Parts: sequence; C-alpha cells; structure tokens
Amino acid sequence: MKKIVCLLAVIFLVSASPEAPKPLKPQTEFMFDLYLTVVKDAPDKNVLVSPYGVQWMLDLVRTGAG
Repeated sequence: MKKIVCLLAVIFLVSASPEAPKPLKPQTEFMFDLYLTVVKDAPDKNVLVSPYGVQWMLDLVRTGAG
C-alpha cells in the first residue's frame, strides 16, 4: 500500500503544473517502468532502486557496444 501511495504522490507532483499536461520525458517513463517491474517481482518486500544508476550503466554498455 505504501508503494502505491508513493507512486501516486510522485505522479501527482509531476502532473501538478497549471499548464496543459505534457508527455513524460523518456527518463521519467524509464523510472516508472523500472520501478513497476522490480515491485512486480517482489510485491511484499521493501525495494530500493536507483533509476539513475541503472540508466548510467546502460549508457556505459551502449557506449562500449559502439
């Protein structure tokens, strides 16, 4: 339940601008997708994920693959 409340709070803060809603940035979409994937695998456990760290490592892999 706490996870859902935190996720809803983040969504509210991102979308609480008085302007028309904008599409999410790719980094934000990645963050939400990563979090939901990790939580799905361990629904009853505390989860700590660093989307920045994961994205940084994927950038390193992409650079090395090129």
